Parts: sequence; C-alpha cells; structure tokens
Amino acid sequence: MDWVNRQVEEIITKLTSFPSLIIILPNFSGVTDYSWGDFFKNLSDKFNDEQNDWSNKQANKTAQIKNLESQKEAKSCDTITDMTSSDYYDCKLLSMQVSQLTLEKDYNPNQIMS
Repeated sequence: MDWVNRQVEEIITKLTSFPSLIIILPNFSGVTDYSWGDFFKNLSDKFNDEQNDWSNKQANKTAQIKNLESQKEAKSCDTITDMTSSDYYDCKLLSMQVSQLTLEKDYNPNQIMS
C-alpha cells in the first residue's frame, strides 16, 4: 500500500506544481521619451529647409541658363552655319549646357509620378 500512496502523491505533485514561467516584457522607455514631443515640428522644419534649398538651386539654374542664353546671343549662334569655325562648336557647347541645365531644372524628385 505504501507504493500506491507514493505513486498517488507523485501524480498529485506533478499535476499541481506548475512550471516556472519567466515573462520578459519589452522596454517601454521609448514611449515615455519626451524628445518625441518636437518630432512633427522638426520634421516640418527639415522639410521646409529642403524645399528652400531646392528652390535656391532652381533659381541658380535659371540664372545659369539665362547667362548661357545671353552668351549664345552675343555670339550670334542662330546665324552661324560654318561647321569649321570655332564659334560653331562654342555655340553647340552652349546649347548642350543649356539643355542639360533645363533638364536638371525640370526634374523634381519630390513630384509624385502619375
């Protein structure tokens, strides 16, 4: 009978003693971090700074294009047809620079493609 009692005790002990559970909770310190309070203001400031930089670059490219166009007018590029003259190649170079700056100016990385 002693053996049966020990077996019953063993079964009851196994059924009533639960395993040790360790719960590791995540670190919630980022939720209470007060530096997030200025997040949207900082984001807006950064966006405005980038937009101003882009506008300044656009204005600079426009000024460069006008300068190149005035150089083309000074050389009378519209009337040069002699491909052996150095002015002809200077005019072609000026035209290519104007085209490149125009493409760079028209490109807007912030524009959403449709």
